[in-house]
Amino acid sequence: MSVIIFSGPTLSAPDIKNILKADCRPPAKQGDIYLATYDQPNVIVLIDGYFENVPAVWHKEILYAMSIGIKVYGCSSMGALRAAELAHFGMQGFGDVFESYYAGVLEDDDEVALIHGPEELGYPQASTPMVNIRATLEQAVERTILNQQESDHLIDSIKQLHYPKRSFSVLHDYAKQYLGDTKAQSLREFTENHSIDIKKHDAVTLLKQLSERPELLHPLKAENRHRFIPTDAWERLVSQLDHQRKLSTHFMTTEELHRELKLDGCFWDLKQQALSRKSALRTASIHNPTISDKQKQSALLELAFKQSAYTNQDLDFEHLATWLASQNISTHDFETLVSNESLFAWLNDNHQYFDSELIDLLKLNQRYSDYLSRITFKRDTQQLSLSELNINEQQLWDWFFSTKHSNSPTHNPQDLWPILGFTSYEELKTATMQDYQFYLQSGNHL
Repeated sequence: MSVIIFSGPTLSAPDIKNILKADCRPPAKQGDIYLATYDQPNVIVLIDGYFENVPAVWHKEILYAMSIGIKVYGCSSMGALRAAELAHFGMQGFGDVFESYYAGVLEDDDEVALIHGPEELGYPQASTPMVNIRATLEQAVERTILNQQESDHLIDSIKQLHYPKRSFSVLHDYAKQYLGDTKAQSLREFTENHSIDIKKHDAVTLLKQLSERPELLHPLKAENRHRFIPTDAWERLVSQLDHQRKLSTHFMTTEELHRELKLDGCFWDLKQQALSRKSALRTASIHNPTISDKQKQSALLELAFKQSAYTNQDLDFEHLATWLASQNISTHDFETLVSNESLFAWLNDNHQYFDSELIDLLKLNQRYSDYLSRITFKRDTQQLSLSELNINEQQLWDWFFSTKHSNSPTHNPQDLWPILGFTSYEELKTATMQDYQFYLQSGNHL
C-alpha cells in the first residue's frame, strides 16, 4: 500500500520512516500533488507546503487526486489548512490544528507559517509557528505559570508580528516587559523545557494511526471519489506540468524536439494534430463521462493494433510490453494513453456531427474530389457479386491489403474490421467489393 508524504520542518524523513514506510518528499508546492498521482499511491499525506515565495498547493489538484481514488490526509500545517477547506469534498483532516481551522477558531494562514533553512540542513527552523506558541501558552495557563488574561495579551502581541519574527525568544522579551522579571523567568524556564510542538504532535499521531490501522491506507472506494470537473486554469496547469514532465523524462527540451520535427518536415502537421487532440480531450473531459467497458476495450485494442500487438483477434502482451519499453512508456503513461483513447471512443459515440469538419480536411488536403467521384460511382452503380467480379474471396482480400493497407500489421480482415470502424466483417467485405468494382472501372486490373 504505497504512501507519499509531503513534509519537512514539521517532521523529517527519518522520523517519518521510523513510524511508517513511505515515499517522503519535500514540502509541497503547486503541482506536486498532481505529479504525485503519476506514481499511483493509495494515500497522500500533506503535512508541510510552501507558500508566499512559490505558488501553494492548489485545492484543484487535491480534488483531482481524490477523483482517481487516492485518499488524501492533511494535518499540522498546509495539510491542516487544505483539509479544513476540502473536508466536505472528502479530504481527511486530522489533529488539533486541523480541528481549530475546521471549527473556525483559527482562520489565518500565518498561524502555521514559519521560516526554515534548506532541506540539505534538515529544515532548521528560524521562527516559531503561532499555533505552537498558542499551545505552549495554553499549557502554561493550566500549570498556573500565568493567567488567561496574561496569556491572551502575549498572544495578541506576538500575533501582530509578521510570522518570520515570531519566536519563543521574542515571547520572553514581551513577557519580561509585561509580566516582570520573576514571572517572565518562570515562563522562560517552562518554554525551554516544556514547549509544545503541536504541529509535530499532530503529524506523529496521524502517522502512528496509519501504521497501526492498515485499512486507513486503502484507496478510496468508487462511491466516495470526488467528481472532478476541469477548468481552464486546471487545463493550463496540467498542460504545463505534463509538458515539463515528459520533456524531463525523455531528456529533451522543447527547442530540441521542435528542431528535429522541423528537419523531418512534419512539425506543422503534428502540431495541428496535437492541437486537435488537446481540444478533443478537453471537450470530452468537460462532460466528465462514464466510460463503458466496451469503449475502454475498443481503445485498448486500437492501441495494440497500431503497435502490431493484436493478431488473430487476441492481444499479444509480450509484443505490447516490448513497445512500452522501447518508447519509455511507464505503466502510468500507458494507462493515461488508454484513458485518453477511451475519451475519444466516448466522443465518437456521443458527438456524431463532424462531417463538415471532415469535408474541410479533405478539401485542404486536395482529396475531396477523389472521394466524391468514388462515392458517386458506388451510389449509381449496381453492386456485383464475387463471381461476377471474376475473383474469389481470398483474391479480394489480397487486392485489398496490397492496394489499400500494404503496411497493415495484420492481413486478417477479421482482425481489421473493428479497428477500421466497421460494425462487422460482412460490412467490410461489402465495402471492399464495391471498392474493387470502382477500381476495375477506373482502368486498373489485377
